[in-house]
Amino acid sequence: MVRIKTGFAIKIIELLAIYFFNQFSISNYFLMFEFTMSKILAIPILIGLFYPCPIIFAQEMETDKDRQEKMENDIRKIGLSAGYAAQCYQERKDQDAVERVGDEALSVAHIILQDFGSTLAFLFSSNAGYGGATSIDLTECDQLISDWEEFVDRLSQQQEE
Repeated sequence: MVRIKTGFAIKIIELLAIYFFNQFSISNYFLMFEFTMSKILAIPILIGLFYPCPIIFAQEMETDKDRQEKMENDIRKIGLSAGYAAQCYQERKDQDAVERVGDEALSVAHIILQDFGSTLAFLFSSNAGYGGATSIDLTECDQLISDWEEFVDRLSQQQEE
């Protein structure tokens, strides 16, 4: 974005206003009035032309940043869900289910890697590992397992379509 010094821009607008008013002036008597009017008109024109542009660009950039942050948080939650489910199955001594969750998490990481890149795939994997190593309330295991299985079911349905 090109930045223009305010004083320079005001001078250009003043000169344009003087030129415009001189083209249509009837008498030299109004030159003083026209010069004063050009200064008065220069400020609103300057504000109108240059002020909204940075605001519009800043809003768009914040929106992209917010979307990226939301996606990262969602991937973190999914990774934690995989780790929690694996930990719950491990506490129940169900090794087949632990391996199944591990395979499903590896598939999800592969999909994230293909679609969104290695940074987000690493974010998912590291959060899955953290979820598997963190102590959790074992009374919530049924809910944690159902959350993971629901996500895997939705993902497999989308893959089929």
